[in-house]
Amino acid sequence: MLQTEDQLESTVDDVYDLAAAIGKEFEAIIDVYGSEVISKLMPKVISVLERLEFSSMQTDTQRAHMTSLQSKIAELEKAKLSSTENRMKFEVEMEQIEEFWRKENNTLSNMLKRLKDDNDRLHSELKLDTDIPCNCGNRWFRKIVFYSLFVSQNVLNIQEEFTVANQQIQDLNKLLRYLQLENNSLHEQNQDLKSKLEQQNCDMIILKEKLQKTMTENMDLMSQSSDSRSKASDMPKFSLLEFRNILIERNSLKSELHELKSELSARKSNQELRVSQNDVIPVQGPINREPEEKLFPDRKRNTILK
Repeated sequence: MLQTEDQLESTVDDVYDLAAAIGKEFEAIIDVYGSEVISKLMPKVISVLERLEFSSMQTDTQRAHMTSLQSKIAELEKAKLSSTENRMKFEVEMEQIEEFWRKENNTLSNMLKRLKDDNDRLHSELKLDTDIPCNCGNRWFRKIVFYSLFVSQNVLNIQEEFTVANQQIQDLNKLLRYLQLENNSLHEQNQDLKSKLEQQNCDMIILKEKLQKTMTENMDLMSQSSDSRSKASDMPKFSLLEFRNILIERNSLKSELHELKSELSARKSNQELRVSQNDVIPVQGPINREPEEKLFPDRKRNTILK
């Protein structure tokens, strides 16, 4: 008989219910035909039920463990997906930040170059204007100094901003490397759990095969039980009193048979003894005559009566 998937995945409670049903069947058979009919079958059925219970307990444990592993794998897959999304989002943000700071760096570099060019131009103009009167020279000198200070301050500010931007880029690179390491660790854990899940699936297949074998043996034993029940139904039925009388008669016949055997053996031994005596002591001469009392006992009895 082919077993369905639900029958193969029976629980411990199902085994207990099956044992209770089999016990009721045995009680019915014992009440009708006696315990001798199933005396050899009952230990086998109990052994099969114990093996079925053990297999069901192992199956329940493996099923719970597999459910736990599947939930952990689902959590890791979810965490991996979230980490991948965060990493992609972080990479996009990093690219945007790098592009922004690249543009800022280019802008500041162009500004610094322009300021240096202006500074060089002012220095060259200052050298060319040496013939200008003193008041005009002082005025131009103050303007140049003020403009030089302004340019120097802008250069310092740009350098500070550039340093801060480089530091932020380094921090973001460290964070990116950390997220990559964490992603690799989650991937390794996921692979490990998948291998454990595959091993659990193999164990479950083995347990299902054992459970199927046990169920098959149980069905065979149940068929044997039904066969023994049918055979027992063909046996002659006696009442308790008739069965007791039959036992008494059987015991009486046995005792008579034993007495007859004893008597027969005794007669055989006596006959053998006589034959051996005849062979050992041969008869010599005439046999002594028996007394008349022994030969004619009635004659003596008649004499006494007279």
